[in-house]
Amino acid sequence: MKQKLEFALVAAIVLTCTLLAYWPGLSGGFFFDDEPNILNNDWIRLENLDLQSIKKAAFSADSGLLKRPISMLSFALNHYASGFDPFYFKLTNVGIHALNGIGLFLLTTALLAAHRRCNNAPLSDRQIHWLALAIAAAWLLHPLNLTSVLYVVQRMTSLSALFTILGLILYTLGRTRLMDGATGMPLIIVGLLGGGFLATLCKENGALLPLYMLVIEVSVFRFRARAPAAKQALFALFVITVAIPGVAFLSYFFSHPDWLLRSYQNRGFTLAERLLTESRVLWVYLRQIVVPDITLMGLFHDDIQISRGLTEPVTTLYSTVGFGGLIALAVYCRRRAPLVTLGLAWFVAGHSMESTIIPLELAHEHRNYLPMYGILLPCIYYLAHSPPVPKPGRMRGIIAASAIVLLGSVTALRAQQYGELFGHDLYEVRHHPDSARSNYQAGRSLAILIGNGKSEDPTAYRRALAYFQRSLELDKNSVEALFAMIYLSTRSEQVIDPAWLDLIRTRLATARVAANNVSLLATFKKQLESGTLMLPPDEVISIFRAALNNPGLSGDSRGMVQAMLASYYQNRLHDYMMALNLSYEATQSAPRQAVFNLIFARLLIATGNNDGAREQLQYAIRNDRLGVFTDDIRKLENQASKMQENVKKLAYH
Repeated sequence: MKQKLEFALVAAIVLTCTLLAYWPGLSGGFFFDDEPNILNNDWIRLENLDLQSIKKAAFSADSGLLKRPISMLSFALNHYASGFDPFYFKLTNVGIHALNGIGLFLLTTALLAAHRRCNNAPLSDRQIHWLALAIAAAWLLHPLNLTSVLYVVQRMTSLSALFTILGLILYTLGRTRLMDGATGMPLIIVGLLGGGFLATLCKENGALLPLYMLVIEVSVFRFRARAPAAKQALFALFVITVAIPGVAFLSYFFSHPDWLLRSYQNRGFTLAERLLTESRVLWVYLRQIVVPDITLMGLFHDDIQISRGLTEPVTTLYSTVGFGGLIALAVYCRRRAPLVTLGLAWFVAGHSMESTIIPLELAHEHRNYLPMYGILLPCIYYLAHSPPVPKPGRMRGIIAASAIVLLGSVTALRAQQYGELFGHDLYEVRHHPDSARSNYQAGRSLAILIGNGKSEDPTAYRRALAYFQRSLELDKNSVEALFAMIYLSTRSEQVIDPAWLDLIRTRLATARVAANNVSLLATFKKQLESGTLMLPPDEVISIFRAALNNPGLSGDSRGMVQAMLASYYQNRLHDYMMALNLSYEATQSAPRQAVFNLIFARLLIATGNNDGAREQLQYAIRNDRLGVFTDDIRKLENQASKMQENVKKLAYH
């Protein structure tokens, strides 16, 4: 009993220390992608818990094949409870992080018990529990996880991890039952389908759950079970969930390479260059996991040099060879040190989606949220407990505990930086002076201070402008700094340089289309509507037209820009003909998006074209497969009917 109380006390201290480490960061603000996904997302502003509002909030994301509805709904519920106060959004993230830590403790306990059984590891129950707690504590307090917690939108990552961990716990428990000759497949199936489905609805990384299960199977259980039928069922399970989808994906890719390669048109690197660069990026991640360096961490890593070849830079060759060595080590250790195999394979599996062929940005710290566990598990296990020593030595235990305390201290220091509303961005640019985004964010923070009248620094305008200009130099395609320079000049009552407007138009029309261009134009439009930004209508129209002239702007993104310009013509210039034309073009650019049918229908009703409106509403019904816009469609149908009745009455009289 005394030992249990002692253990429970230490576990409570770990969770308390996690909250204390992150507490200074809870006072910080929203960052970067928080704005388009949360702050500027009108459907997140949940005021009522009716089904229609919940559906709209849940499916309001522009990212992800499945729209990440669980994550988006959680943001909406945060707003419903406490508005857009970032403190409570971040506190919710810390709570999810703590739940994940508890989940990893339970998973580690089950894995170490399986390791003891399958590999005759000299572990007592007490040692298993303390090792599992140490590993969970290191993961909870590791500073590399900070952006996954305090960067609000990365709740998508942590929620996906939560359901993935739950699925893996059920899998491990089910596998243990199969080793005993008991019924374990129901637990495995529930973990796979339930955990995988829920995790994927948070973020697409949830689809990696079967791969994580395969890693555990190959490195720990090795397809051993008392009943031959259970072995066959396991083989069939992984053929269905891993082998067949993998072969199908590769077959489709090699037969339709343009399907993927087309997406690289708006990136500054090719598929081959991405793979070469990722070989170096993964080593950066590994270093930061094992030897964290706060000066190398950051929200943005767009300052990483792209590998243009195996020797450009030469570290690409070393990284590729070294990574091959890690894979060889994992194979070599499969029977000699299975937890090394488990850890390395886990890390690779966790990065197999976001760090391989999909044309995402090259590096983000939050991609290590769950993969990091694979490195911490063997490191702490072999540091604190190495066979043939039956009990961990006091010195090794002290070293492990000291390492965890150090991790927590660094996390607390970093959280303090993130808690400074504007100072955080200055830390970022100090650590990453060659990052275009870090320079932009530093300038933006100063611009907001100036705009809110909170800056007493007479050099603030000049400093902000210098950050923006540095950002423009570092990224020849970006327009975000240019929009910020226009806003800054307006709020500072300075003259807008016509060259900036020319450069915006040039970059929007000819440069690669950045992922955030649409959200930048949306913010630009809101500033115009609110009066915080003043520009002549011909300048505004020319900027939107420049974006539409870019052949790289297509699909939903093109439709959104057309809809924004239509709104400007309608509400600011009262030019309904141009608004109608642009609204129609939006429905053609994104023919499967009900929202553009509704925008067009609303405008058609306003101009008296009820037949055209009814036609668009029929398209909207067809496109609204999830019933998100059912109430909106019904309201517009009623408006069209009333309009029709009024027309008939006028004709009768």
